[in-house]
Amino acid sequence: MSFLKKLLGQDNLSPEEKEEKKQTEIQLMEKYFGKSTGFFNKLNLSLYRTTIQYFEDFVINTDEEALSAILAEYDTHDTAEDIKGMLIATSQRLVFVTNNLEHGKITEIFEYHKISRLALAPDELGQKEFLIYYGDARKKFDDILNDDHFKNFLQIVRKKIQEARANKTSSQF
Repeated sequence: MSFLKKLLGQDNLSPEEKEEKKQTEIQLMEKYFGKSTGFFNKLNLSLYRTTIQYFEDFVINTDEEALSAILAEYDTHDTAEDIKGMLIATSQRLVFVTNNLEHGKITEIFEYHKISRLALAPDELGQKEFLIYYGDARKKFDDILNDDHFKNFLQIVRKKIQEARANKTSSQF
């Protein structure tokens, strides 16, 4: 078997196993990066696979569903550089998980009902800053590609915040 095939994970699989693997890859790509199975989503899946695996193995609850995700840099103000990772909207909360060698090292959870507001600000060309006002703190994520996938992600997060507020209000009566 060639080194390249090993590197790509294409070792001695039957045609059925190859098709199953391909379908699993497409489902992961669509779940986290949108409906397109183009080059950039394939690249993002390969670059963020360990982050997604960590999230699915250790962070997400069994009764929780990942709805959408975006790539972002988290400005923690604690370090000189922003921290690359994924901001994942789930059915219950918003979660930031770091990428690469630090996957899972920093995981920050934002309960929807505690988010007081969201704001957007321009960043670099074609990108946005995403600000989350959480309790007394302001959390800043930047280097977010301002595309249809981000707009859909934002719509999902806003809807989940509204639902969480409605549930909290109705449970108080």
